[in-house]
Amino acid sequence: MVLELPAVIGVLPHSTPGPWISTLVLTATLLIMLYLPLGIIPPQFRAHCRVGLYIAMNVLLFALLPSTNIQERSVNASSVAIGNLPGALLLTLKTFRVPKTDFTATINIHRMFGRTITALLLFHGLVFLANGDPVNTKSLRAANVSFAALLAITLFSHSIFRRRQFEVFYYTHFLYLVFLIAGMAHQPLIAMYTLPFVVARFVEKALDLRKSFSYKVSVNDATVLTGNVLRVRFSSPRFAYKPGQYVWVQFPTIGKVWHPFSISSHVLEQPTIHIRSSGNFTQKLVSGMHAPKSITGSTHRIDPEFTMRVEGPYGRPLELSHCVRIAFCAGGIGITPLISQLGGLVGSPQIQHIHLIWSIQSAEHYSWFAEELIELKTVFGMRLEITVYVTRSAGKVQRGFESGRPDYNTWMKRMASQGNWTIAVCGPESMVNDVEKACYRASSRFSKFDVHREHFIL
Repeated sequence: MVLELPAVIGVLPHSTPGPWISTLVLTATLLIMLYLPLGIIPPQFRAHCRVGLYIAMNVLLFALLPSTNIQERSVNASSVAIGNLPGALLLTLKTFRVPKTDFTATINIHRMFGRTITALLLFHGLVFLANGDPVNTKSLRAANVSFAALLAITLFSHSIFRRRQFEVFYYTHFLYLVFLIAGMAHQPLIAMYTLPFVVARFVEKALDLRKSFSYKVSVNDATVLTGNVLRVRFSSPRFAYKPGQYVWVQFPTIGKVWHPFSISSHVLEQPTIHIRSSGNFTQKLVSGMHAPKSITGSTHRIDPEFTMRVEGPYGRPLELSHCVRIAFCAGGIGITPLISQLGGLVGSPQIQHIHLIWSIQSAEHYSWFAEELIELKTVFGMRLEITVYVTRSAGKVQRGFESGRPDYNTWMKRMASQGNWTIAVCGPESMVNDVEKACYRASSRFSKFDVHREHFIL
């Protein structure tokens, strides 16, 4: 079977099988990636298995869709791109939850889908321009607008902007509407594959906004900590969460952007978030709360006009209550979801040993959770072991801290001699990968490591 190209290159006829075949195959691939039996795959290979499967399916589709020349391959590229759209949009739904698949993996898969769509449509457009065939001016203009929007989304989703200029990343992602609307003007077939997910996203967002506006959120106190960290405690009579979850927060008095933050308190405490920023966001918050800028470590009276909105909570909390031995490996501010989960273990008598390994750049950063750790140590007693590493020490570190970075290979070998462990790790991606590799090397038939990972993704 050979595809008959339409009069205008890039506008698919409704009889073309490429888009719906690609949609079926890639949606099935997405479900396999999400529900992959990860228990039989070593931790450090799980992400590679997902990437390998996804690339293989895209290459297979691109190769097997019938074509006899470069123009037809260009049409096939657009078909595979359309087939990727439902999966990319599905993963934007906050209420789309997958058992045993963490938030980090879901975001990475969404990013993979988006970048593949960009690459396929770039190839499609370049072939079309190089071919020099007659064009429909209106259709071509729509295609240019659509791809420009997609390119902006892809560019500004890079970690350079996502980490340092979150507002840029946040607002440019709304260009997906321009991408889809202009794309439909260029190729009406796109609507059939995307509208259900767009409608679902709008309904979900409307419900979230209605919920967040109906919440009466009170900011109880804000404490400026060392290392450009602001601790905010808030309360709401209708807000309920579980350890390890996160929320989207908006401070209307300083901006309209919603920011994601892990909840750092446990359920017996008032909800708390720790905000660390490399830019001026924290300083804007301090100013907006009318807190003195020069006082660090003090709790400030909040301006009554200062408001805060909360969406959530979101995220799949870890089920740790059945575990016997648990190790929390944290890097910097990555301790926030782990300290919440650690606090959630209070009252779990079956736990024999908990070990917290926390890496911080400066000993002063220990103050972020000094009160909480002292309290937890009092509750757990000898069952809780805390080891803190200071990675950027100018000289000899103070008593109670280790100098340098933890050797996770040594730690995991030592733990393996005690039996099975559950490992929860959060921090920079390189640190998370080191922990996973160390767990894999130390595993044996006598000692298994169940690793749950999360790294800084937004």
